[in-house]
Amino acid sequence: MSFADKIGLKLKFENDMEKKFDYAKAMAELEQIASKVEDPKTSLDDIAGLVKRSGELIKSCRDYLRTVRDSIEG
Repeated sequence: MSFADKIGLKLKFENDMEKKFDYAKAMAELEQIASKVEDPKTSLDDIAGLVKRSGELIKSCRDYLRTVRDSIEG
């Protein structure tokens, strides 16, 4: 059971469906995005979409970490 499961953390995603947030998966996706952005074969249009997605992931990770911190301190 993940920490998110233990504290019942849920975040809303763009499609308005509630899903449990998986921090490890988000970090893995950010690493994949970084690799794609560094690849010279990646088009500028693709990079723009990747940057947008990375911003969404970073915001979700920050929200998750704040929630974890608050649950520990609270």
